[in-house]
This record gives sequence, C-alpha cells and structure tokens, in this order.
Amino acid sequence: MTEHTTLVLGATGETGRRVAARLRLRGAEVRAASRCSATRFDWSGPAGWDAVLEGVTAAWVVPPSVPGPVHEFVARAEAAGAWDR
Repeated sequence: MTEHTTLVLGATGETGRRVAARLRLRGAEVRAASRCSATRFDWSGPAGWDAVLEGVTAAWVVPPSVPGPVHEFVARAEAAGAWDR
C-alpha cells in the first residue's frame, strides 16, 4: 500500500472510470467517488466532502457545470492537505 491516495471524482463516469483504472495500473491507491459509488460524492452535498477528502493527498476533479462549488471544494481540499500547488 502506498502513502498517497488519489481521489477521483466522477469515478463511475466515462472519463473518471478510465482515470481511476489507469492510476491503479500504475500502482496508485485510488479513492473512487461519485453519486452512485461506495464512496459517495455529490457537488450539491458539501456536508459529505470532508469525509471524502480524509487521508487524500491528490484529487482528480470533474467540475460541475456551475463552477461555484468547486471553489469551496478546493479550499477544503487544500485545508485537508490534498492540494499541493
């Protein structure tokens, strides 16, 4: 097991599923999240974002069509240590 975990949002979608699979092929620890996966994530449910970010060191994000929630999510990800600019 690695010490780094990458969060993949939209992991059950066409692109997110492929990103998660390729990361796993490279040996990366992946937390796959979406509205209908075991790890639930919904842009309209910010109360659940912190749990999804716990222990994550990187994130692959498919933003919603309305960018407003992305700013708050990135701020939380940075505070959780998941964003390294």
